[in-house]
Amino acid sequence: MTTAINSTFVRKNPALVESAYATEYIQQSVQAIRSEPINFDSTSPATAFEVPANTLVEGVIVEVVTAFNGVIPSMSVGVSGAASRHVVASDVDLAAVGSIKVSRPYNYSADAKILVTLTPGGSTTGKMYVWLLYRSNSDQAS
Repeated sequence: MTTAINSTFVRKNPALVESAYATEYIQQSVQAIRSEPINFDSTSPATAFEVPANTLVEGVIVEVVTAFNGVIPSMSVGVSGAASRHVVASDVDLAAVGSIKVSRPYNYSADAKILVTLTPGGSTTGKMYVWLLYRSNSDQAS
């Protein structure tokens, strides 16, 4: 049986307004959002996040909460046509519990679906989360 994951939508921040320092601070700060759990039997590739146009992905954190027990399990994070844009297989050891941050910034000028591609290597256990570190700039006029 394969477990499907639901994608998480990244929302845009409101447009800047004169003297709206809190909004400006939010737009300039890096935000983090966590995926649904990704298990050894999850559908792959799966859309983990949907980002709007003008989103800068600063990096990705892969958090392995249950080690994958297969033969050289691996994963990547990217988009269709560039499956390893943010995380390549050699960045993460899915056989060990822990977290790793990978920084390969990319600015998306159009809406995009961020995919997680999992190769479980015959695993019968394993669970992870993917965190997206991003800045989303509004395309609305201020």
